[in-house]
Amino acid sequence: RTFASPSKPVLAAPTAAAAPEVGKGRVTQVIGAVVDVQFDGKLPPILNALEVQQHDIRLVLEVAQHL
Repeated sequence: RTFASPSKPVLAAPTAAAAPEVGKGRVTQVIGAVVDVQFDGKLPPILNALEVQQHDIRLVLEVAQHL
């Protein structure tokens, strides 16, 4: 079953520490449990949540690495 597909909008979820505003991103690739998300502006901090928008189910991802 596919949970995310390329070009789905992704939003960085707010954290309790009130992180600076992070722009919208988009899913560029899904390989197994790894989801690549590209952001045009600032990157969300490591360990923050990302929520995939415009999808049938609620899908929340965790930022593990910046490349």
